[in-house]
Amino acid sequence: LNDSFSEIKRASLGRLKRSLEELKEAPNFIVLDGTATKDIIVNAEKVGCRFLVAKNFETTDTKINLLRL
Repeated sequence: LNDSFSEIKRASLGRLKRSLEELKEAPNFIVLDGTATKDIIVNAEKVGCRFLVAKNFETTDTKINLLRL
């Protein structure tokens, strides 16, 4: 989601890393229906994501704001 909470892209967890790399703008929010793994969190940081929303988190060692569903 961008600043206006508009969907930028929808992707399966298996394609999330590639989808993030292909984005033309950095998402402010990434919303997951499941667990945010360490790899997902690292990739979200790399693209400049500010908020990560998920049911659970493998780690909380990140600069991203984590929000639990």
